[in-house]
Amino acid sequence: MRQAADCIELVMPGRIETARGPVMTQACMYSMTPDEDYVIDFLGGEFGKDVVVAGGFSGHGFKMGPVVGRILSEMAIDGEAETAARIGVDMKVFGMGRFEENPKRNV
Repeated sequence: MRQAADCIELVMPGRIETARGPVMTQACMYSMTPDEDYVIDFLGGEFGKDVVVAGGFSGHGFKMGPVVGRILSEMAIDGEAETAARIGVDMKVFGMGRFEENPKRNV
């Protein structure tokens, strides 16, 4: 933890109290699908295309945030992912249906 405090002091000298150590620490938890790939889909069922879901981004999802955000907003507003289609990404790869035959389901 001292290395982080030293870096903060170097970048922002005298602006953040670092002498007493961290205010809080928390273990990192993340979601991951059985195939270790994202879920980006419409909820379906009685909700049809009224509800968009996304998850399972684990530790590597952060870097995809901007494009996933754009795709999710397009799905929510327009009912389709125009950006994904334009760049040649088949959104079925990220659908929840891929787990229907998986005995682990949503482990």
